[in-house]
Amino acid sequence: MEIEFDNLSQKTVSFSEFPLSWRFESTTSQEDLEGFLPLSQDGSVFLSKFLKSKNLHDSFPFRSGIFKNIELFNTVNRQSVEVRDWLSSKLKDPDKAIYLHWDLITSAIVTSKTFVKYYDDFRYLDSDDLTVFDKELNWAFLFFHTGQIYFGET
Repeated sequence: MEIEFDNLSQKTVSFSEFPLSWRFESTTSQEDLEGFLPLSQDGSVFLSKFLKSKNLHDSFPFRSGIFKNIELFNTVNRQSVEVRDWLSSKLKDPDKAIYLHWDLITSAIVTSKTFVKYYDDFRYLDSDDLTVFDKELNWAFLFFHTGQIYFGET
């Protein structure tokens, strides 16, 4: 079966098999974990190919012309509540499924609400570059490892 966004949620692994599961074990509620779908390598490859086909990161932070507006938010020296408020202002539908992509083997699907609540666990300063987006690519975040978040929207 060919992987598409409509069946991507079937390409998951158990939470314990997720390469970044250690980040969430002590901080994430069981209820929130139920809405957190770690993707298998096949699912992660699908997201990698999707992002590559859109040339999303051909330029930094995003390909020129893909978004009408690009906003920069620096998280360094900011309180977590400030970052969560800013993320919430961009993610209007708290129940919408969004896609997280770290690399070729590490991706997940979560709700906007879960992402905002645990954003500190999803990205680590100095080590992670994380792309977060909706399947229509109406918007995307690039969480850059130096603490900047780039937000583009059509």
